[in-house]
Amino acid sequence: NCAGIDHRTIINISALEESPKFSERWLQAVAGNWKLSEIVQVQSGSYFSVTTATDQALDSIGGQRAAAVGYPYPAQRTFAQWITPAAFAQPALGTFGMSPNNILGPGIFNVNAALAREVRIKERHTIQFRAEAFNLLNHVQPTNPNASISTASTFGRITVFGNPRIMQFALKYMF
Repeated sequence: NCAGIDHRTIINISALEESPKFSERWLQAVAGNWKLSEIVQVQSGSYFSVTTATDQALDSIGGQRAAAVGYPYPAQRTFAQWITPAAFAQPALGTFGMSPNNILGPGIFNVNAALAREVRIKERHTIQFRAEAFNLLNHVQPTNPNASISTASTFGRITVFGNPRIMQFALKYMF
């Protein structure tokens, strides 16, 4: 999940599977006691508005909306151009901008998974192996684009992304 971004969850599925108990001793030793858990998240983007850091309204507040002067979406949305910079301008001096507050940012698709197995050594001694993967499929997790016309070099671009695939492994001895 991208911290600080208000995404709308469309699907959130979690599941836990456990391998069966096998009657064959060798099969149980190899394929028994495994647990697989996963969480699948599909989220739509969050809404944002285009702003300006310049106090065009002359109210000493700053951070006002920009003026919408065209269609905000390019024909092909990419991370390099999520919104059309030419569709926005500084509001006229002494006025407030009227950019829409419903420009939709990118959504995300994420899969987290864990695989674990416990092996009993003695009656009260167990070893647990655990492997976890966050963003297992290594999907790009974009945040909203830079929405300030005051930063022309990055305006309309997505320059911040969530974490790539992160994996961790653990071996635990319990007694």
